[in-house]
Order: sequence, then C-alpha cells, then structure tokens
Amino acid sequence: MESENKQRETELMKRVKIDDTLREKIGHCKSLGYYIYLKDNTKVGNRKLLKAATEKDLVQKIFLYLHGGGFITLRELYPKWKLYRESLFKTPNNRNTINRNECTWKKYYTGETVGKHKEKILASLKIIDIPIYELTPQKLLAWAQELINEIKEKEDTPYFDRKKFERIFCSIIGAMLRYASDELSTDAEGKPAQIIKVNPWEPVLRKLNELNKSTRHSFITPSAISNKLPREIVFSEHDINAIFKWIDTHKMETETGLAVEFAFVTGLRPSEIVGLKVSDLNIQSSLMYIRHAADNNGDKLLKTGNSQRMVPLCEKAKAILEKVDRFNREKGYPGDYVFRSDDSKIGYRLHYFGIRSKLRKLTSKLNIIYRSPNSCRKTLNSLLKAGSDIPDKERIDMFGHTCEVNEKYYSFFTDEPKEIAAMMDQTLRTIDNP
Repeated sequence: MESENKQRETELMKRVKIDDTLREKIGHCKSLGYYIYLKDNTKVGNRKLLKAATEKDLVQKIFLYLHGGGFITLRELYPKWKLYRESLFKTPNNRNTINRNECTWKKYYTGETVGKHKEKILASLKIIDIPIYELTPQKLLAWAQELINEIKEKEDTPYFDRKKFERIFCSIIGAMLRYASDELSTDAEGKPAQIIKVNPWEPVLRKLNELNKSTRHSFITPSAISNKLPREIVFSEHDINAIFKWIDTHKMETETGLAVEFAFVTGLRPSEIVGLKVSDLNIQSSLMYIRHAADNNGDKLLKTGNSQRMVPLCEKAKAILEKVDRFNREKGYPGDYVFRSDDSKIGYRLHYFGIRSKLRKLTSKLNIIYRSPNSCRKTLNSLLKAGSDIPDKERIDMFGHTCEVNEKYYSFFTDEPKEIAAMMDQTLRTIDNP
C-alpha cells in the first residue's frame, strides 16, 4: 500500500501547480537559493520560510506544505478517522454512534450494503477515491446534490428529515474533513494528523442549507413528523384494542408481546422496558422507579434528571407484570431484569430490538399502519391529556420530558376523523343551520 501511495504521489507531483500569486512571491538569493515566506500563525512573526535549490523543488515544497498529506483519499482516511474516534469515545452511546456511522458509510459512500430500496447508492464512488487536496467546494457541492437526487429517486421520497441529512453528510464527510483540516487533530497513537489546511466542506454545507430554504430545491423536512397526520403518528383506541386482543388470543403472549402491551400502558421507552429491574418495582405503592436504560451494548444509568423518574403502575400494568413473572418462572430465566430471555450474553434480559420487531409483526397482521414503539408513548400521553383528570405536571413528569417537548412532540388527537367531526357537531349544535 505504501509503495502504491508513493508511486501515485510521484505521478501527481509531476502535475503540481501553485497559484500565480504565490509564484510571484518566490525570491532568490545566493545564501538561501529559491525561497518564499508563507503565512503561518504558529510561527514566530506569523510566517514560515520555505527554501530549495531549484524553483521546481520549491514549488513542490509549497504544494506539500499547503496540502500536507492531501494525496490520501476519503476511502483511505475513513479507517484512520474511525480509529481516532474509537480511541476518543468509549461509552455505549458513542459506540452506537460509531456503528451508525459505519452503516451509513457502507450504504451511502462505498455501496457495500443496500437499504430497503435494494439498489446500491453509486454517487459517492466518484468522490471517495479522489485525493483530498483535489476536493474543492465546487466538486463536493456537485457530488452532494447528485447523492441527494439519487437517494430521493431510489428511496422514492421527495424529502428526508434533518436527522437523516445530518447523518449522511455532517456526521461522515463533514466530520472527516474537519478532522483532516484541524491543526490539533491526532491519530489513534496521538501523532499529529492534519492533512489539509482548509476544510472545503464548510462552504458546501452553507450552500446546501441555502438551497434547501428555497421552495424549488427544498429536500429536507424540518422534522421527521412534519408531513404526517396525527392519526399516522399515534395509535387509535381501536388499534390498541385489536393489538391486545391478538396478543391474548393468538398465543403471542410471549415476553416481547407482553413488553409491547407494557409500552402502551406505561409509556416507557423500549430501552427503559428492557432495562427495568425487579428492584425498580414497588407493587404495593403502585410505583416503579425508572433509573436504567439498556440496549444491545449494555445497561446504563439514565443521564438526566427528567429521565430518572417515578411512574405510577396502573392495574393493567400490574396484570401484565404478573403474567411476565409467571412466564419467567415457567421458563426458568435467571436474573434481576423484569423482561427476560435466554440470552446470557446480555444478562438474560430482553433484546432491545425485540419490542420493535414484535410491534411491526402485529401491525402487519392486523393491517394497521406501522408506528415505532415511541408512538406508544405519544399515544398514552395523548389519551391521558384528552380523557383523564391527571394534572398536566404529573402527566408530563411521567414521560420524562420538559413541558415544551411534551406538548410539541408528544400530544396529538387520537380519534378518527369521523369521531372528531361528531365532536365538532356536538360543540356547534347551538349554532343555527347555514
């Protein structure tokens, strides 16, 4: 690999050019030969002296000084950047982010994997093998627009949300080029790793945001739910009854089936359900203490005061917990977790993705629009807001949000359009017929 890089560097050096403005600054004297002073704030006097015996050699020195190791490509930079991130970030959350970056890199950059569209994304193959010093803002902007159009075409969507945009562009190429241009960046061994002097991605990001603001080019929705109707975000009472009935009557009263029911009646996140321990329950006081969250990387304490909270246990939740306890004893699952499995690698608790998978199967069988497990939280919050006398503060505290977040993102109408229309008629009954 090193010999190939040197050979490529030699071939590129034959075509090295510098700006005429720099060439005009080249001087010559007997003591120094050909020389030039370049701006460098890290040096005394804020300038750096470069000198060489011939003008051609000096031009090559100037080029290498300005572009550093810019002969490396994005494909070659990625493993170095990944190692640096792994050495720096070691918490489970950080590992999840690194794993997501790896999936995004393989799907949208190298084309090693495909998504639901079953076709490879190819636009990035034109950019990841170009030497970094050749990645101008103009080239990056053309590539970004081509990639956006290809994703929209193959995934058959006119928009994708801001989170997806950040994941594809800012978390990968933006972060890589920021790492490559940072004077303080180091590799996994702590050695200086600056490759280029200027990050060419920053003006591209500004331009993409400008384009997105225009109606003609808009491709990012302000949030993932902005273009959905309320009934597409939360489950109706009819949906919930159908799901519970199916679980109870079709031998789906498994650990994951009961976990789905528990999500609907408590509003807990999937990570909080699989991280819930027997020691967190106080059945006599009808309370449970939400202290932990778990995913497939391990168990962790919840990090914010809002997230760590007490949640009331209603009678339906208690009935589900009795079934879970009976199920655990019948199967002989050990451990302190409430929802258990036979997987010793994760402490005999339920798998993090089990709830999502079971909910997807249930909605598919019942011909119900699929909504994520997080929609169970939104559904319960919306039902309690519309049909209970629970004070707003108590209700909001149950879900571990601030008041603003709860009302903006977690409160929706749960009734069908016909039911809403009937309520409107009831409200307007005193108004004379038009």
